[in-house]
Amino acid sequence: HTAIRLARDAGARLVIAGPVFEPDRPYFDARIRDQIDGRQIVYLGPADHALKVGLMQRAQALVLPLEVDETFGLAMIEAMACGTPVLAYDRGAVPEVVAHGETGFAVHTYEELRESLPRLAGLQPQRCRDHVAQNFSRDTMVAAYVKLYEEMGRGA
Repeated sequence: HTAIRLARDAGARLVIAGPVFEPDRPYFDARIRDQIDGRQIVYLGPADHALKVGLMQRAQALVLPLEVDETFGLAMIEAMACGTPVLAYDRGAVPEVVAHGETGFAVHTYEELRESLPRLAGLQPQRCRDHVAQNFSRDTMVAAYVKLYEEMGRGA
C-alpha cells in the first residue's frame, strides 16, 4: 500500500511481481487488489527468474517500504546485482545490505521515501553491482560464515 501511495504521489508506474501467499491474502484483498488498474499500478503475479531479472534491469528502483523487519533481503541483493538501486525503510537487514546514498536509500519515514525518489537518478548502476559482488558473492558469504563459526568455536 505504501509503494502504491508513492507511485500515485509521484505519478510513476509501479509494477508488483510475486505470489500472494495465503496468510497475506486478506491484506492483499483489502488493501491492494482494488488499487491495481493495469496501467499505473500493475500486478503481474509470480515471476520466474527471467521475468524478475528483466523487470529489475529496467526498474528505476526496487521500492521496499517494509512493515516488518527483513531478516536478510534477497530481493534487495537481486535488484542491486541487476544495477537497480533500492529504496527501502531502514528496518531489519536494510542498513546491512543497502549502502545509503550509493546503492539506494534507507529511510525512516514516508516523506523521506518520497524525497529520495529524484535522488535515485544520481546513483550508478555499476556501483550497485560492485557492492553485491564485494559483499554478497558466494565466496565472501562462505568466508564470513567460516570466520563466525571459528569465533564461536573459540568462545565455547
